[in-house]
Amino acid sequence: MLAFQLLALAAMALAWQQASVTLRFLARRTGESFNPTAGLIAGSLYFILLPLTAIALVGEYSLPSHHNASDRWATFSLDTADGLLSILYPSITIILTSLFIRFSSHWRSSKKQTSRETEPASQTIRYLLIFSLIALAKWLLYILVLGWEGLFLAGWLERTEHVGGALGEVFWLILKFWQGNSLLLTSSLIMWLQGPIRTTTPKQAGIVALAGATILIEVFLSGNRIFVALMLITYFSHLLIKQKYLALLLVALSFPGLSILSGTWAYYRINSDVGLGASLAHISEIAISDPNMIPTSVIEMTEGANSLALMAITRDFGNEEELLLGHTLIKVFLLPVPRSIYPNKPENFNLIAAAIYEPNIPGFSLNTTIFGELFANLSYGAAPALIFITWLLLLYSRSMARSGFHPIKAIALFQAMLWMARTNLSDSILLFATVLVAFSIAQKIQTRSQRRIQKNHLIEAH
Repeated sequence: MLAFQLLALAAMALAWQQASVTLRFLARRTGESFNPTAGLIAGSLYFILLPLTAIALVGEYSLPSHHNASDRWATFSLDTADGLLSILYPSITIILTSLFIRFSSHWRSSKKQTSRETEPASQTIRYLLIFSLIALAKWLLYILVLGWEGLFLAGWLERTEHVGGALGEVFWLILKFWQGNSLLLTSSLIMWLQGPIRTTTPKQAGIVALAGATILIEVFLSGNRIFVALMLITYFSHLLIKQKYLALLLVALSFPGLSILSGTWAYYRINSDVGLGASLAHISEIAISDPNMIPTSVIEMTEGANSLALMAITRDFGNEEELLLGHTLIKVFLLPVPRSIYPNKPENFNLIAAAIYEPNIPGFSLNTTIFGELFANLSYGAAPALIFITWLLLLYSRSMARSGFHPIKAIALFQAMLWMARTNLSDSILLFATVLVAFSIAQKIQTRSQRRIQKNHLIEAH
């Protein structure tokens, strides 16, 4: 096993180095740390390479028992060639993708690009207000359908299914729009926190507080930690690009404590009758008694269970399981078509993976990362497929840099691509599109608001 460990760690060390250089390269070329291409690379590092590194360091790993996960995908060992290949595949793919970006990107940043330093604070505050109100409208809809008591008494998954059943297929598209809006909300808050922009009036401070409260409400009522996690990962990526290695070390040292809090929330949202305090005590006891506490904390903080599923996909598809040969990738072109019109529309790959690896859990969805879906369809052809996707992102990033782009939009698309690294292709493209639509709507509201303010100033001046 030691020889396999050393080989795996060497490949991952090279992948880390190449990806880090590429992130800094993209920041220099675009003049912006956050762009869609950088998001895919940063997401691959955080959601795939970081947990795989923790697993390779110990050689053997199983998810803690409270996950109730099947050993078929939740247990990994580096003592076989299959185990080594399942780590080499994503590592080599990240290396090749990073090299492709640097050797195919002969372009310069545009002077038209909007910068954080020149973005007026008042505009950022107005965007925070717009995105917060759109997000809160979601829960108003839930109250209208479920009633006030139903909003709190039902489980988060049951709530969404009940509202979806009442409103029909269109609800699921609207729900994806709200996810895009949530990314824009967190992006606006990141922009306000990062730059020289600061609140100067009680009204502005109130709007920032409303935005923060809206994100917390989203986490509490939906049970989804991802929007807060994306803010932290964006900060992680910023530190990596700026080579703030001491700060990165401090972030890594906080993983054990943060993983207990994250695990507590994950356990509580499924077992809400137990109580938050009892959930914290339960998860803390498991963490302290876990002989692999450090790698487990990394797994918890990076959604590393998805990487375990990726390694199972790499081992099984093309052997025990037949390759899908593009079956779920075709869904990208069928996204606008409702299932009621085309009943044979391919299923989401997360559901297909769950049916294979957790057949006894109805309604379960298993993320296997974008690397997992591509491999299940194309085997080792997944590497050139990911490079092709990266090429498309590069074209879009170039267009953004040349024509000028809004920093809030840039951060949101960066986060959408972070998301893409951990999930399937069709969901990611739909999220990318809804970010563009939501931002376009907010920009029109912002422009009308600005014109109204300017008109009022002119009237007052006369």
